Amino acid sequence: DTPMKAWALGLLAADGSISKAGQLKLELHRKDLEIVKAVRDELAPDARISFYKTRTTPMARFMVANPQLIADLAGHSVVNKKSLITTWPEQLPAHLENSYVCGYFDGDGSLGTKPLLRWAITSGTLTFLYALQEHIHTHTGLTVGGPYRDKRHDSAWSIISTGEPVRVLD
Repeated sequence: DTPMKAWALGLLAADGSISKAGQLKLELHRKDLEIVKAVRDELAPDARISFYKTRTTPMARFMVANPQLIADLAGHSVVNKKSLITTWPEQLPAHLENSYVCGYFDGDGSLGTKPLLRWAITSGTLTFLYALQEHIHTHTGLTVGGPYRDKRHDSAWSIISTGEPVRVLD
């Protein structure tokens, strides 16, 4: 019901997870600690942020077990093992769609500048990317290319814009 919550929802759709035990987890590189804090502060201010290291990467994580929050997120397609079944959150009010897209971009998007401006979002779900393209077109008038198979992952696709339209998307 707020732009910040819509942004957090988009980020969680991209990078969050729901455990089998019903816990919301957001685990990001420690350099993104401010993002972890922002989502935690919005959704579960009392949740503890913990730090750990994978073999090569320092990580920051917060987890929360709140059945109502988990149910609310499920109503917006944030569920256990969501990567290949993500859907556009149809209940999201139109005035919050841009915030949602920004959050999703912050999770699974990229912006490059060489050799030219390049904006991309990756997902494991084609229907989600088609819906994302439609919503971007509705709000900006831009047609984003793709989806294109993402060669870095077996089951991932990307939508991409290059050149001056990237400034409009941004």
